Amino acid sequence: MTSACRPTSCRSFRRYVTLKQAGTRYKGSARSIPEKTPSFSVDPDRGFFYCFGCRAGGDVFKFLELHEKMGFRMRFACWLRSSACPSLRRPTARLVDATLREGLLKAHEIAAGFFREQLPGATGARARRYLAERGIAPETVDQLGLGLAPAGPTALRKRLLDAGLTESLLIQSGLALRRENGRSSTGSAIG
Repeated sequence: MTSACRPTSCRSFRRYVTLKQAGTRYKGSARSIPEKTPSFSVDPDRGFFYCFGCRAGGDVFKFLELHEKMGFRMRFACWLRSSACPSLRRPTARLVDATLREGLLKAHEIAAGFFREQLPGATGARARRYLAERGIAPETVDQLGLGLAPAGPTALRKRLLDAGLTESLLIQSGLALRRENGRSSTGSAIG
């Protein structure tokens, strides 16, 4: 990604603040506040801004929120439209390929079902006892879709692969991690 494409680029800030390079940072005076010395600073390497005058700081999306008074989705869309990256100038709804999205949803649905199946089984006795001690009714467990992640990391991975999902999709979904040997592994804390 080129520097103009990064959300940390100074391009988004320059619409509102006149910036001049000062070492590795950029400094400027906010156009709405008359001041003798620059009080606005941008660190493009870290991706943050800070205004010493109003004590506001954050990333480019926070900056757009403060100046344009819009939610994150609108800020992101605004940043994409003003971006110098033609490949990013498309509606945000199309950022994730529909096929990939369906695969990710399927992977998480299968994983959630797998965890729910573990709770009533023999390995779930301790967890069921804990839930009962906390006063959580079985109806609440069903309503919330609570489940149990088994101790071993291979059972979920096997279930997902048996369902026809690829290791690459498991890693993209966050349900598995790539090990040093190149194979995927699910964590026992997932669930």
